[in-house]
Amino acid sequence: VLHQIGDHGSLKQFYKRELDSAEDPSRRVFLLSVLGQLHGSDRDPANAINYLVAVLKEIPEHMSSLQQLARLVARAGRDRDVLRVTEQETG
Repeated sequence: VLHQIGDHGSLKQFYKRELDSAEDPSRRVFLLSVLGQLHGSDRDPANAINYLVAVLKEIPEHMSSLQQLARLVARAGRDRDVLRVTEQETG
């Protein structure tokens, strides 16, 4: 419902609460990925980057997170990080 009405702030809070109480590693990775996507459109991509890095710490080959992270660090002007993420993507 929150997604359908476009209430992204409440949606972020909902998923963050879910993450805080999640114990199953696969559930945590899913929630981190969702939060990364939701925060991806924020003016400051720092939160999205942090969530995506957390996903990649659990599953380094999580391709959609790698791709989104590359776009976000490029948007943030972090050129060295873009190179590092791109190397991980192709490595």
